[in-house]
Amino acid sequence: MSLVTQFNQWCQNKTLIRLTTVEKGVGHKIHVGNIIFVDQQTHNILFYDLDQKKNYNFSMNEIEDVQPYEAPKQKDVKKENVKKEDIKKEDIKKEDMKQEKVQGNEARKKLKIDIREKMTSLLHNLPDNELYAIIPLLQLLADKNKKEH
Repeated sequence: MSLVTQFNQWCQNKTLIRLTTVEKGVGHKIHVGNIIFVDQQTHNILFYDLDQKKNYNFSMNEIEDVQPYEAPKQKDVKKENVKKEDIKKEDIKKEDMKQEKVQGNEARKKLKIDIREKMTSLLHNLPDNELYAIIPLLQLLADKNKKEH
């Protein structure tokens, strides 16, 4: 299949194209877009660049490479680069972290209950004159807690 025929087919199918050109004074330039028109007599193509939102008229001599555009598959590349053992290790680490979080929450709840029981026990054992001394401190802490929440 000739290049002109391929260009016509891509034009009719509105195939997204990755076009590499060589321009004087600029060098290699990559364009992604669609072929709008192919002039078979002059061997020029009218090309719409999606990124720059411009039409370009390229001669076949300026075109270095042309291919249907494929979006990079970064997610697949990452998955291929990760070994199966690493995935298992990550899953184990995540599960361990979940377990530690659950255990941490349970420990905090237990600690909170233990602290309240201990405070209550201490308060019951204090004489009245010492209880009066700590009331302002407890009131200050309670007021501070209300403002924070």
